Amino acid sequence: MEEAETEGRDAAERCTRVFGPRHPNTAVAHTDYAETLIKLGRKDEAKRELVEALAIQKAAHAETNPGHRRGPGRT
Repeated sequence: MEEAETEGRDAAERCTRVFGPRHPNTAVAHTDYAETLIKLGRKDEAKRELVEALAIQKAAHAETNPGHRRGPGRT
């Protein structure tokens, strides 16, 4: 399982380099890495990865759907 942790961390770092820090694929890599960390009982680290993944997804969504930034029913 420790090998999976190393591979997950490396994948997240590679995605950041290849796609950039705000690309949806990078968010997926952070989410996958967080799942591995959870299985290892490293919940605080997993939470940081999931928070980062969520921030990336929100930024990517805002860029591709600028009209939705305010949320439904808001002007």
